[in-house]
Amino acid sequence: QIGVGNIIQQYIQVDSGRYFMKNDINLQTIPKEIRKIIMGGMGYYGYDINNCHYVILNQLNEMYGGEPLTFVKSYIKNTKGYREKFSRELNITIDLAKKILIMFIYGASIKRKDKYLKDERRSVNSAIIDDLNVYTDNDKAETDRLYELLIKNKNVMGLQNDVQRARELILDAKQHYIPYRGRDYLTNHFKR
Repeated sequence: QIGVGNIIQQYIQVDSGRYFMKNDINLQTIPKEIRKIIMGGMGYYGYDINNCHYVILNQLNEMYGGEPLTFVKSYIKNTKGYREKFSRELNITIDLAKKILIMFIYGASIKRKDKYLKDERRSVNSAIIDDLNVYTDNDKAETDRLYELLIKNKNVMGLQNDVQRARELILDAKQHYIPYRGRDYLTNHFKR
C-alpha cells in the first residue's frame, strides 16, 4: 500500500553517489503534457534545471558563509529579463548572451582578452573572445567593440565579480572535499 498521491520510482546508485531511475518508464521519460495531466492538482511542480548553475552557486556561497551575491540574486530573480537586457545592450543574440553568462560559472573571465598556456609558452584568445570572433565572423574591430561594451556593462561585470568571489570561496573550502578515485571532490549534503 503506497497511498494516494504516491508513485513508486526505483533508483540505482552509482559509485559517485548519484542516483538514476532504474526503469525506462518513469516520470522523467513521460512527455511533459502527459505528466501535467497525471500530476495535475497534486501539488507537484516541474523544475527547469536547464540553467540552475547560478542558483546552486548562490546556495553554496550562502552555505559556506559568503558575502551576499547581489548581481547573482538579481539574475536568478529575473533570468529571462537579465539575458534580454544584456542581449539588447550588446546587440547580440539571446543564445550568445546565455552562453557567455554560463561561461562565467565555468571559469571564463572577461577581465582579459587572452590566457597564457604555461606548458605551451604562448597566449591564446580567451573562450569569450573566441565566441565573439565566431559571432562576428572574425571581424576584429567588431569583436573589440563588443568586448569593450562587455567590460563596461555594470551588470555583466557585477555578475562576473560575484561569480569569481563565490567560486574562490567554494574552491578554498577544503573541509567540504573528499577524496575519490585519486582526486578531491566537493561533497554534497550527503557527504558523497
